[in-house]
Amino acid sequence: MQTTKARLTLFPHGPSSPETQEKLRELLFHCGADLARIVDPHLHTLDRFVKFASRFDDLVDEEGASAPIMVLTKTEPVLHRVVLDTSLLVRELTATDKSLWIVYFTEKVKEPFFEDELRSLGEFSQALDDEIPSLDQALIWKDKRTKRRYLILTPDTAKMKRIEERVRLLTLPQPAAPRLRTDLSSTTLRAVCPEEIMEEARGRDSKP
Repeated sequence: MQTTKARLTLFPHGPSSPETQEKLRELLFHCGADLARIVDPHLHTLDRFVKFASRFDDLVDEEGASAPIMVLTKTEPVLHRVVLDTSLLVRELTATDKSLWIVYFTEKVKEPFFEDELRSLGEFSQALDDEIPSLDQALIWKDKRTKRRYLILTPDTAKMKRIEERVRLLTLPQPAAPRLRTDLSSTTLRAVCPEEIMEEARGRDSKP
């Protein structure tokens, strides 16, 4: 793929599991990542990550056209780890508003409700393929509250040309996404999200 300038790639949640990292690097190459500039520190909190990433002077290139690729490696629960974490990062690191956002899902056994949560909180882009949608097909997911779109990748994603097609779709200009507050109390969250989603999110958090 890499016909344009390869992009800095950041991991706000830290690296993926060691056994999936090699596969992820292959996938990221086809997303346009610069494999020499993958930054996946173990910082444990988003606040620490924001302080760390804010020191980079190349979050956007000289023309302002190449925001970093952002890879989320923690997905459970989706409301907190994907939707709210992304909104916080976009607020604190404004360059990432134009980023390609990737969710790397690796824990099918430990997180069996991931796809159900995606469907309850948003939707998969339609008419991408004639096949029955599967997370391993590099689906595009759109959060229905912020309208932000994410590329879903897994260790079983295999068709690299399809990934490149998805990336081209995701880099087309889109209407500005509304900002979602990230300093939300549980009371405020009930006003933002339906009660049944909050119950589901709390249930996921309580699992060992």
